[in-house]
Amino acid sequence: MAQVLLVELPEELALLLEEDPVLRILVKRVAEKSIREYLIKLLALDKLAEGSKLTMDDVLEVDGLVKKGIAERLRKRETSHRHE
Repeated sequence: MAQVLLVELPEELALLLEEDPVLRILVKRVAEKSIREYLIKLLALDKLAEGSKLTMDDVLEVDGLVKKGIAERLRKRETSHRHE
């Protein structure tokens, strides 16, 4: 049995969907496909991590390292663009 999912939309989008039944059908199909694909990815990642021995501290450490690396890369890119 299908389940109903209530989604809050900005008023402008809600009005567009109310006014155009074809657009409403297209948006529904896109939303269903996107949700399905996202859930499949989550389930696959969950399955991959099933036997992981990582702790929350490990995850937070990796998260910090990744963010630090991205910030450094963005700073370098910003600096190189200023000199051009």
